[in-house]
Formats: sequence, structure tokens, C-alpha cells
Amino acid sequence: MARKPLSNRRSSNMSFQAYVIYIWRSVWPIARQVLGWFFIFLGIIGLFLPLLQGVLFIVIGIALVGRRNWLLRWIVVHLKLLLRRWASHPTPSFAFLGRLAMRGQQRLSMQRRRLAIHWRARQARRHTQRLPKT
Repeated sequence: MARKPLSNRRSSNMSFQAYVIYIWRSVWPIARQVLGWFFIFLGIIGLFLPLLQGVLFIVIGIALVGRRNWLLRWIVVHLKLLLRRWASHPTPSFAFLGRLAMRGQQRLSMQRRRLAIHWRARQARRHTQRLPKT
């Protein structure tokens, strides 16, 4: 009995659409990481080049990679530690700039949390509206 080659994992009873979905679900997590880090790299380059929109590419990259990525979380934690050290600098002008940057970071985090809470409440309202009435 001849075996099918490993490259063709499609079973005889699997439809083409199901096969495409199977391949997409296998490939997308890896492709998403690669695209996300590519956009983050482009964003970092774009911060220094006038032709690219650096912040936009960084936001797209973080959205693709995901905020829960271990490297991004490490960067965020160390950035917050850097801002705290900067805010407690002995030179008054550096300390003022550090406190200003830390306050901006805190406000941004607060806005992101409020937006997430609003989004979850909105999704819950939509979900309860879709439920059939008994």
C-alpha cells in the first residue's frame, strides 16, 4: 500500500475550503509574528527617516505581535523603570523632564485601560442584545 507524501496532508474527505482554513490556521501565527516584528523594525527606522511614519509602523507591529509578547513586556517594564529613575534624577531639569515623561506614560496607560473597559462593556452589551428572548 503506497503512502501519501508528507507535503500533501490533505485527507481525501477534507474539502478544499477546510484544507485552506487548516493551512491558514497553521501559518498565520508565525506569519503574524514575522510581519509584526518587520513593522516594528520599520517603525524604529521610520523614527529617524522622514519618509516613513515611525510611530504608525510601531503601533501596527505591536498590534500584530501582541502586547503580551515577552520581549515587548520586558521593554515596557524597563521603560517604566527608566522613567522612574529619570524622574528621581538629582539634577532638577532632568528630574522635571522625567516627571513630565512619567506623567505622560501614566496618562496613556490610564486611557488605554479605560478604552479596554469601554470596549469590553460594549462587546457585552452587543452579546446580550443578540441572545434570543425566551
